[in-house]
Amino acid sequence: MFWIDLSVSEMNAPACNRARYIVQQIRLLSLCALPLLAPVHSAEAQCEFDVCGYWYSENYGVGPTVQYQSIDLVGETLVCTKVLGDPYVPTGAVTWQGIPTACSFPGQIFATNGLGGPLTPINCQIEIVSSDHIIVSGPFLLNFYRSNTGHLDHEGIDYSAFPVSCIECPLFPNVFTPNGDGVNDLLELDCGGPSARFAVSDRWGNTVFETLDERPSWDGRKDWTPCAEGVYFWSMIAKDDRTGKIRHGYVHLLR
Repeated sequence: MFWIDLSVSEMNAPACNRARYIVQQIRLLSLCALPLLAPVHSAEAQCEFDVCGYWYSENYGVGPTVQYQSIDLVGETLVCTKVLGDPYVPTGAVTWQGIPTACSFPGQIFATNGLGGPLTPINCQIEIVSSDHIIVSGPFLLNFYRSNTGHLDHEGIDYSAFPVSCIECPLFPNVFTPNGDGVNDLLELDCGGPSARFAVSDRWGNTVFETLDERPSWDGRKDWTPCAEGVYFWSMIAKDDRTGKIRHGYVHLLR
């Protein structure tokens, strides 16, 4: 219901003017009565803290004392994936996920009720305390803290299958020395996930090595003949890339 209060001067105005005034007031009140629409924002812009990268947690109570995860945006969903898991939530499984509409937002944490049991999503609350600290609360409380690739390398944690968008992945080194001294003798995949096809060619375009192995490595030979020193060009199709995109690069072979 709209209430319209006309002053004495307005009541004494000519009838046509009073009618015009009433119409104007109804239009104004109708606009004021419309519900306010919340502004639409992308999920990424809702929290000022950037949490992309590698993390660890110490308070799972099962499995390794320290467990490592990768955290990254997949579309608008923030996804935490186990880099080093346990028998309950194995390596490669999603630990938790949610859409970060704010620094504190609802999500799902994945757990199992027994060893080897199926992972079940459980509602939880995810709070990004800072760029170095995340709290996940629900049936239990978990704290996650920032790590880095240097620490993971020192601990011998293989994170190559779990690249994150904020850390550049070189895939392969640009120099290797296949001279049989046991140091840097192989050209091996550093990160980026398993390979569907990997090939190496010389500067004239001749293929010197090709494999369908998921973890390709080249020892610097064509068949059994050592290749000459020089620049060689590699190409790879990632197994998990359904677009069939071919990645390219080069490597210096030194002996």
